Amino acid sequence: MALRYSPFKFGIQTVGAALSRAYTAGGCVLGSIFGTGTNGAYLEQVRNITKLGNNPAAATGGVMMINTEWGAFDNAREVLPRTPFDNKVDRESINPGFQAYEKFISGMYLGEITRNILLALVDAAPKPILFGGKATERLNKHYGLDTEMLSLVESAWPHGLAAPAGNSDEATLRDFSAQIVEEQLAPVTLQRLNKIRAIIHEHLGYAPEDVSLRDAVIVRWAAALVVHRAARLSGCAVATVAVQMGYVSCIGKDARVAPLSDAGGRPYSIGVDGR
Repeated sequence: MALRYSPFKFGIQTVGAALSRAYTAGGCVLGSIFGTGTNGAYLEQVRNITKLGNNPAAATGGVMMINTEWGAFDNAREVLPRTPFDNKVDRESINPGFQAYEKFISGMYLGEITRNILLALVDAAPKPILFGGKATERLNKHYGLDTEMLSLVESAWPHGLAAPAGNSDEATLRDFSAQIVEEQLAPVTLQRLNKIRAIIHEHLGYAPEDVSLRDAVIVRWAAALVVHRAARLSGCAVATVAVQMGYVSCIGKDARVAPLSDAGGRPYSIGVDGR
């Protein structure tokens, strides 16, 4: 079945997310979608919308809902750094050259980015890095790795890569060239790795004996790279809108909560949806 994409649909969903949150929380300034695609709609002061020109709405004042279509940010490829895996996913997508920001964040693409990373490790020369150089039908298939697998891998390691405090597992697992000895791992680490091995078996079609503990470590690492980048970039979208609305000044380490007089003297509510 062909993948279908509709920016208009996501625009409606963002407003719906804002309305739904406003109903349950008593107010909402931003509705956002982080699912198959991504977008946001926020309340802007009409006086700031210069595009209205002499429209009667400009004289009325108040606020207006703005559909940002932030999924299309950096379509010119001038701001965000990208990898060969991002370029491949974009080139083979249903809308090459468009929705650049979305392709870093959304569920439609995260599994495919990860699949390409894993394949590169399987095909590494002169020696394979992953799965002994063996690829399955699912791993070879375009969009054969569903983003659900990344969620499962993340949930298998809920507290990050480190084992309990004082254990040396973290340093061992970060060295992909090291031999992983089952007997030397903390029980909690071994349990997590075996859970990831089972996920790989179920979602990528590898036989259990073809997935080593080291393979599980590398898959966990690759998945974490993709999803953590997506999470940080998702946060950037929300933070940027907060700056635009005057709730926060600057971003990153220079971020500060705006004076209460500017922010209305109260916390602000954000609606989030995604599936």
